[in-house]
Amino acid sequence: MTFCQDIYDMLCRRHPGSKIYVIGDHHFFHKNIIEYTRSEFDNIEAMNEHIINAHNEVVGKDDIVIFLGDFCFKNSMIGPFCASMNGHKYLILGNHDLGSLEKRYHSLGFEGVYTTPIKINNGFLSHEPLIKGEKNDLTFQGILSEFVNYDGGVNYHGHIHENCGNISAAYINVTCEAQAYKPILIGETPNIKTTNGTSLFINTGEFEKACGMIHKSFCFDGKLLLDDYIYSMMLESLTSYYNQSFVQGSFGLCKKYGYISSFSDLDISCFYDPSKSKNKNFGMLKTISDEMYEHLKNIDGINLEFFKRFSNLRIFSASLARDNATFSKCYSDMNLILLDCYRSSDFLDLCGGTLIEKFLSKIDSSMLTDFCFPRFHVQTLKPVGDISNLILQMLFQEENASKKALALKKLHYVYKHAIKDEVLENFLDTFIRFFLRNVTLLASWGRTGEVDYIREQFSNLHSLIEHYIRTIPEPLIGQIYDVLTNPNSLFLEVYEELISTPLEQTFDSCTKIMRKLK
Repeated sequence: MTFCQDIYDMLCRRHPGSKIYVIGDHHFFHKNIIEYTRSEFDNIEAMNEHIINAHNEVVGKDDIVIFLGDFCFKNSMIGPFCASMNGHKYLILGNHDLGSLEKRYHSLGFEGVYTTPIKINNGFLSHEPLIKGEKNDLTFQGILSEFVNYDGGVNYHGHIHENCGNISAAYINVTCEAQAYKPILIGETPNIKTTNGTSLFINTGEFEKACGMIHKSFCFDGKLLLDDYIYSMMLESLTSYYNQSFVQGSFGLCKKYGYISSFSDLDISCFYDPSKSKNKNFGMLKTISDEMYEHLKNIDGINLEFFKRFSNLRIFSASLARDNATFSKCYSDMNLILLDCYRSSDFLDLCGGTLIEKFLSKIDSSMLTDFCFPRFHVQTLKPVGDISNLILQMLFQEENASKKALALKKLHYVYKHAIKDEVLENFLDTFIRFFLRNVTLLASWGRTGEVDYIREQFSNLHSLIEHYIRTIPEPLIGQIYDVLTNPNSLFLEVYEELISTPLEQTFDSCTKIMRKLK
């Protein structure tokens, strides 16, 4: 078990090409600190002004600064001071930052607030020094043990204002008095054009050359290679949120089964956990989509634009334009979905990389060692989930012949390439939950016309099934027909209960049924 969270990788994703600074114990608005250790100042106004000026002399607007506690002293006027200080701000709480201040820091522009020490590579960052006897709680003692046993570790700390020299070579006191009120540099994140010092392949002149080689050898569309690369970078940024999200849609089918088609967008669902507050769930969705947005800035020539930024839905486009021409336009469609809709058994691991890397391994593998390619490890649905989704699209999507035909095409492809034992595993349970999930999503988005259309299909269900049943893969017909037409089917019981409630109560009705099934 690791007690000390290392935030370096997160900082690299959020703020590529930035310097990292640390400093502690600003004590803004703390009148008595002047008497204790800052006698050079006549009053708190002079002290506050001097600290801000010293900060901005060192820290640039795109740099990262981590404050090691005791930022201010119980004052409601701190907002303008935070805004006037350069850099992306992170804070480890000190003994003067607890209580109501702890809650306020999140709203004052701090991008991360930590209650325990954190780590950046070999640097252990804390408010109090990591020494025996400083604190007795389990977490602090665990972090202290990790630090003591870490070869070459350095503890950057504050808290000590008087006699503020370093305890030993392994400790650096960064309290304001010890550093002339100026943050000290402890590292930096890699430049946006590179990952771990290696150039992103898409940013090099070799990318277009490789696309030409692949087209010549395999007659493969270069635009699909480009789209696949961009969507794979999106998945790479999602890897850090493995337990909070999953991938579906046509791009997911490509990575799971080799289904190659135009990718209209990348469908990502994040779990809405009803045990947490709405704000925490909405905040998680924002954090994940914003990190994906920032990650794509690594690509030269990329233009990013949000279309929708709602609390439960975030959609943005990523256009790649070079030499005044747009080569690719990709979309990320990210939504919140009730955790109650899913079981852990619904998912499998999806690990991989880009199509261009796959093809190059067969043509010229030397390119693979010189450049950086996206790598992802995410969750996705098992085949029974994909089968259920595609049948639901065929039956309950508003009349659109081309979309229904595409769903049927995908259904045949998934069945052909999936492991047959998994195709109908727990089909009834999965189909019911995914049906309720779809209705819940539409209701939460206010798309009452589509919800009403689904409700109306109950009376037409038998004729709908008779129309489509002979078009699906033959081995699926028997079980699917029984689920949808047997008078004793649990699906029909759930469907009937849903339509028995008023339209405006659809969302509540779905959640109630799902929890009852659970």
